[in-house]
Formats: sequence, structure tokens, C-alpha cells
Amino acid sequence: MEMECDQNSRKAKATDHKRSHEACSVAGSNLQVIDIVNEDAPSDEPDLEMRNDEMNTQQRDLSELEPLLGSDSVKKTERHAKKRIIFIGASILFIFVCIMCFPRLTAHKSSESLIAEAIDVKIGNVSIVDVDDGGVELDFEGSIAMNYSNIESYSSRTVLRTLGRILRYAHIVPLEQTEVFARVEKDDPESNDIPLLHVFTFLPPKLDLDIRDGAINSFSFHDQVSIEKKNSSKILWQMVKAGIPGAKVLTSFKVVASVETKIVSYRRLDMMINYPFTVNSNKLTPDYEVSDLSIYEEHDGLYVTSEIELHNDDEVTSKIPGVEWNMYLIGCDNRSILLGKWETSPFEVFPHSRSSVEFSGKIETLPEDLKTNCGEASPLQWYLQRILDSKPVPIQIKAAYPQKHTAGFPEWAAYILMENYITLDASELYDVLNRTNKLSNITINFAKITTLVNDTSTLQVLLSADLSFNTSSVFPVKSSTFDAFFEMSFKDIILRANTTSKIHLNEGPSGESYTMSFRDIRIDLLNPITAGKLINDTINGIAIGKNITIYSETSNVEYNLAIGNGEVEFLSLQKQIGIQLEPYNMTGLLEQANVTLKSFLLTTVSENSLRSEIVCEIYNPTILALNVSQVEFDIFYNEAWVGSISSRLDVPKSMGIFHAKFILSFHFHTSEEKEMLQDLMSAFVSGFSVPIKIRGAKEGYLSDLFTHIDVNLDVPPLGDIIVFDEENAVIRNSDVSHQGQQKSAFVLSSTIHILTSELELTVYNPIGNSYVDISIIQAEASHEGVTIGHLKVPQYIHVPPGVYTTPRIPVKLNGGVSMDLLRKYIDGELLLEVHSIFDVAIQELGLQLSYLGFAVQTEIRL
Repeated sequence: MEMECDQNSRKAKATDHKRSHEACSVAGSNLQVIDIVNEDAPSDEPDLEMRNDEMNTQQRDLSELEPLLGSDSVKKTERHAKKRIIFIGASILFIFVCIMCFPRLTAHKSSESLIAEAIDVKIGNVSIVDVDDGGVELDFEGSIAMNYSNIESYSSRTVLRTLGRILRYAHIVPLEQTEVFARVEKDDPESNDIPLLHVFTFLPPKLDLDIRDGAINSFSFHDQVSIEKKNSSKILWQMVKAGIPGAKVLTSFKVVASVETKIVSYRRLDMMINYPFTVNSNKLTPDYEVSDLSIYEEHDGLYVTSEIELHNDDEVTSKIPGVEWNMYLIGCDNRSILLGKWETSPFEVFPHSRSSVEFSGKIETLPEDLKTNCGEASPLQWYLQRILDSKPVPIQIKAAYPQKHTAGFPEWAAYILMENYITLDASELYDVLNRTNKLSNITINFAKITTLVNDTSTLQVLLSADLSFNTSSVFPVKSSTFDAFFEMSFKDIILRANTTSKIHLNEGPSGESYTMSFRDIRIDLLNPITAGKLINDTINGIAIGKNITIYSETSNVEYNLAIGNGEVEFLSLQKQIGIQLEPYNMTGLLEQANVTLKSFLLTTVSENSLRSEIVCEIYNPTILALNVSQVEFDIFYNEAWVGSISSRLDVPKSMGIFHAKFILSFHFHTSEEKEMLQDLMSAFVSGFSVPIKIRGAKEGYLSDLFTHIDVNLDVPPLGDIIVFDEENAVIRNSDVSHQGQQKSAFVLSSTIHILTSELELTVYNPIGNSYVDISIIQAEASHEGVTIGHLKVPQYIHVPPGVYTTPRIPVKLNGGVSMDLLRKYIDGELLLEVHSIFDVAIQELGLQLSYLGFAVQTEIRL
């Protein structure tokens, strides 16, 4: 390489300019000149030429002014001039020494290699302007930084750093197109022996570089990049093999250019500038989201269309033409099985924006290789199992070659993408199908539901059902049959079930729907304690956050699809699901049951207990049927045990009316329990809704299950849920009068006789085989704060079974405003507030109750 000194610089510059012009003409006509912006270079270095001019000027000025100046000023000026001459001479001498000694200092490396080491290249934004058969038209942005610290040799680093400070700027003129080479690096040190492959070529522009240490030069230019398709294909294959995200790639730019400075010039400089980088998965492809997925059937196959939104968070701009793809699934021995032809629509990518691209394809038939067993399972079974397990679902795509039905997709790009499989995860498509598919017109028809109880710990349910539904996406299933095994666990296995099922497509004038038929499902309760706790939490609305493990096995799956038939031998599924249920409205269920009391008979009575047998006619408002030998629940009021209820339940299929027999018992052993029982009975008599808790009895059937179920239940007023089967008895009354109170089921009506100051009551005794003795201790009636009257003396009433009107009871009616009010409502009705305390005796059992009525309809008679 020829280097020339300053005295021949004019001749050298003329020669270099001529050669540079000729080289650029050969390399291409689109050579550009770019201004380089210096960002960080220091600016305090002395300008030698300027200092020399200033020295000459001062010398001339000194000669002219010398007669006017003193001798001291003249000597001081001469000293400054001598220092400048010495500094300039030393700088020239240093440059001369560097030029003479530099080849020896760099004997182990070429000067081009040392300069290349000092150059740090950073590629910033790259915008794809156009893609055609000639290559890719790009807009480049980046920077070139001078970092002499990268040079290993201390002497070489010192010399080049000093030259950079003195020379300051260099003018770079490309003599040839820049060739870019690449290889994928491995962790193995021997990978460095792998040759670099020429992947593309471009022509850089002229550059003016600040070559001082630390200077950063920004650049931007526009050029056509020519692609070497075969080598680019090999590099892509190496990246796929290494795993594209995280692949380490070494690129090397072969630069041939002339370099000019104000003192030294290179006529031809050959450099290899390395640019290593790691493929970032976030930068490789933009974030995307599958926004829509639909499947539909035509006569020639199954069609799939999908809408994909791309999120571009970078400065990249590009135009991507439509592309034809071949899609493959992985078969036995990792062989690729062609699934169909697919296309992506043309689209554009803009900086920091979203773009939409349509992905569509057709499956003409289900490949036989997909259904062939290899080992224990077929590829189809393997894919279905991964979907059930929520694992990645790998599919392979590569460009069809040649492209037959797309315009604008270049041949070199098709070749590169044709030579390499790109593996994608299709599990998101399945998730989108779950999100976008809408089920409607869901109908469940239970052909049979039978619940059997064999002992205190075993519950077995037998059922058959048909599930019909419409779906917004048409699945390719014509019909399918399968055997299923099912287990549900919460810490321990709770239940296990077996069934044989069938699914088939119904085609009718109103559209298509699917029916799933389940026959002879047998459900065995294996852990009643755990099941009881789970049912308790669910009923009481506190099951949120509990995880249930579902395990199922499906075998002998025979399918009839629009694109083929076949059989899958075995599939399994294990998932954890969180229970998120609203509290079950047991009170509303009681209100819908339309209970009619048919009989209420006492069986045994003692001083502290009562046992009765109740027969009711009940309407089943649910879709479930139930057959349980015997269930027994304890009744608690304000946390005190007050009684129990038991029954043998034989609930028929939905929308049916059935008769049920209950054994209702009340007990108390302490004064506190007696007081709670009296409060409970008083609320019932007054017509209030009563909050109680029921819990499975320890000695009853399925005790392990029901003793862990606590149901907090607001029992509605008896007059609202029970119709008493007696002539002239109360009919259901849903008018709410005060604080949730409704008309009492036991106090039916009352009449006040003004002239005789007497009261008549019509009451109802539901006990069919016993009198009820009532002793009214005190009673008072009022209306809107005005006391109407009160009971004169305690009264005794002997009430037979059924509806009974008492003899006239003497009362004290107040005069004044109260009497005026009564006269106003003669032969009418007045709503009174009644407060009463009375003793009740049912054979040997005695209780003291209170009656509180806020809107008692009372007839007023003269």
C-alpha cells in the first residue's frame, strides 16, 4: 500500500480522484454521497495550518511596529513565535516517525486489520422499501464509532489514537461494492473454522468520518441489496438448526475503498469489518394476535381462514407481497406430512402500528400417514393429546416453489423459504377457536337419573342424557362414538364415572346443530367427606379459589369427518379447574316448589320433644331426579340445635309432581334450646321469614357426606310456600306487609264488634290428630301509633284440627280518637298492628310464644 507525504499531496489527490471516479463508475451509477454527523468528537485540538498563518501575520506585524515597541515586547513576541515553530516541527516529525515505524509496529497484523478493529458499526433502523427479483430496496440508518481501545497492541493503539487526533477527518470513497459474509456461531471453539458465506452485496456511499477516538458518526442511505439465495438459504438453515431465537450470527463486511486525509492518503484500503449479533426473538418477528378463526366445509375439502394482527413496535417499514405456503405436520420418524396449501395476503408494515394479514388454506383430505400408528400412537393421536395437555402444537411451513398464484413474490425469497422448514406453534389457534366459537340453543334432556344409596358411605348415580347445541363454527365432525372414563379429585378422588357416548351432526331447515348422547353414565362417590365439604362450600358461595383436578380417558374414538374417517385408540386429559360459583339460591328453590301440605300428624309427644309425620305434594322445578333411601338433617336456629327432619326421597324427572313424607322432630334439653325453639315457632306463627341452618345428622344415611354440609337457609313465611289442603284455609299470599312479613298461615282473620267490645278470631290448626290449647296472656292492637284496645283478662281457647272460629273474646276499646277511627271503618277493614303473648300446649309439650302482626286485616262491625 502506497503512502505519500505532504509535499506530493496535490499530485496524489489528483490521481486518487481520477481512480476513485473510475472505480465508482464501474461499481454502479447509483453511488451516493452522505454527510456524516459527528456526535461525540472532541473539538479543542490545535489547527496547525491556522496557527502557522497566525505566526506569519504576527511576524509581519512585528516588523512594521518594531520602531514603536520597546525591546521587552519584541523579545516576548519572538519567544512565542519560536514555540509555535517548535510545536509544528515536532508534529511533522512525529507523523514522519509514525509513517516510517508503523509497518514495524504492526508486523503481526496488517494496518487494514488494525483499523477494522477500531471501527464499531451499529445498524439502527432498516426499512424495506420494496422487494423484487433484483433483491431488497432498503433504507439504512446506523452509526460508525471510532474505538481505538479495541486494538490489542498498546503501541499500535497509541499510534493510531494519536494519528486520529492529528488528522481528525478522513474522506472514504468506495472503490467496489461491499460484500457481506455470515455464519452461525456455535459454542464449540472449532466453529470458528467454518467458512463465512457470501449472503448479499450492496454499494455504500461516500463518507466523511471523524476518526478521533470516541467519535460517533451517524449515517443513513438508500440502496438496492442483491441477495445470494443459495448461501442465504444455508445461513437460514443454520439458524433454524441452532434455534432461531438466540442464534449467534457473525457478519463480516468486505470494504474496498480509498481513504484521504489532509496529510496521509490510502489509494486502496481492503478491510473486513465484523459485526456479530444475537437473533432476538422479539425482533425476529413482530408480536401478533390471532383475532379471528373460522372453519367451513365445501365439496372439495375443508377451508380454514384466520385474521392475524401484527404489532410493530420498531421503526421497520416494509411491503410484504402475498405468499403461497405448504403446511406440514410431523409424522412418524419426524417425517413431514403435507396437510394442505395455504396463502398469506399482501400487507404493509409501518412503524409503531398494527397491520392485518389474512391466512387461509384448504385441507382436501386427511393424510393416511397421519392416522398410521408409529409405536403406541398415531401422529393424529399425538397432536390431539398435546392440544388436551395445553402443550405447544408444532406445525411446519415452507414456501411453495415456484409461486403459481401470487404476484410480486421474488424468486430468490421463494427459494430461501422453500429450502427451509419454519416451525410454528399452532396452539394459539385452538385457544382462539375456544374464544371465538359461540355455543347457543343448549338443551339437556335427561332420559334417566337415578340415585342409589346402599349404606352410610356409598352413593351411586346412574343417568342418561342428550346434549344438543348450535355452534358458530362448523366442525368437520359428521359423527363420532367413544368410551369415556372420568375422575374428579379435590385432594382425594371424589367420584368416578364411566360412559359410552356418541356425537352426531343434525342438518335441518333451521341450520346445523350437534347432539351428544351419553348412555348409562355410572357415577360412584368414593370420598363422601371431601365431597360433602366441597358441596357445602359451593352451596354457600365460598368455593371460589378451590381447584378441582379432572382426569379423563377416552378410548375407541371412531370419527366420521368431512375429510376422512378413522379411529383414535386412546386420549387422556388431566386439568385443574377453579370453581367459581355464585351462592345457590335454596330459598328461591323452595318458593318454586309449590308445596301443598296434605297431612300433619303427631306420632309422639313429651314434655321436651315432639315428633310428627308430614306428607306434602311438591313440584320439582329442577332438571334433576333423585332417589335416596334416607336422609336426615339437624335443624339449628341461632346456632342452637332445635330439631331434625328426615325423609326417603324419590324425586321423579323434571317438571313432575311427587309426594314426599317427612319426619319432623323438635327437641330441647336446656332452657337455652327451649328459648330458641320458642323464638323459631313465634316467627313462623307471625308469618316472618326464618333463617335456619341444616346439617346432615351423624346417624343418618350418607352421614359422612351430609354431616359436612351446612346450608344456611332463609325459610320463607309458611303462607308463601305452603298451600294448606283445607277448605277455607289460607291461600298463598305474596303481599309483603312489613320487614319481609307476610300474612300468617295460622291467624286467618279477626273481627271487632264495637257495641259489645268483643273480638272474634279465625285460626288454623294444621295438626290433623290433636287439639291445640292456647292461653292468651296479653294482647294489644293499634293503628299508626294510635292504641285501639287491649285484652281485658287472659283467655283460654281449645282449638280443634282445621279452621276454627273462636267465641267472642271481651276486649277494652279506647274512646276518643280510637273510637272515631273504628266508626269510620264500620263495615270495612282496618289494618292493625297486633302484639300478643300466649301459652301453647300440644298434649304434654308446653311453649310460650309471641305473635307480632304489623298489618292484620280486621273487619269492623257495629
